[in-house]
Amino acid sequence: MGKNCSETYNASSFLPCKNGGSCTTLPLSHSYSCACPRGFTGSNCEVDIDDCKIDSC
Repeated sequence: MGKNCSETYNASSFLPCKNGGSCTTLPLSHSYSCACPRGFTGSNCEVDIDDCKIDSC
């Protein structure tokens, strides 16, 4: 990235992962992956899982 390709892509700087998810930049693809905390899912941890639906509270 950058004018002389001297900058590296860092997805974490854009804060794409929501709800406390941790972001990992994927090398060579200029993409990222989110590791979601318990109770959340989705590509950016944006979906709140209904825990009662799974565990039948």
